[in-house]
Amino acid sequence: MAFNSLQYPAFLAVVLVTYYRFGRRGQNGVMLVAGSVFYALFDWRFMGLVYVTIAFAYGVSRALTTTESARARRGLLLVAIVSPLGASRRRRSCGSSVDARSIGPATRRGNHATKTANVRRSRSAATSLR
Repeated sequence: MAFNSLQYPAFLAVVLVTYYRFGRRGQNGVMLVAGSVFYALFDWRFMGLVYVTIAFAYGVSRALTTTESARARRGLLLVAIVSPLGASRRRRSCGSSVDARSIGPATRRGNHATKTANVRRSRSAATSLR
């Protein structure tokens, strides 16, 4: 699901109604579940990365609240900023990044642009042989 899809307004309406029916602690849970569902509908393969990033950010934020030293706090903040960027870079370098052409209904039918290009190449090769 994407922000510009037709399903998104319905999803948002359900989330907002559910969100305002709960108290503060319940609202946090609603947002956690809604965010998980939203990202999983986009591509479920990245859910592990999402949860690891959330757990890491939570741990760093807890450490920031208990650390007294300004130097240590700056170091934690630097680690909190740089580590997720490194994880994202590592994921892309392994070849697991999502290509925009592989998202959406075209994935189920195959990549139309690639098929069209292949057909054009075979036609031009066939005409050049004549």
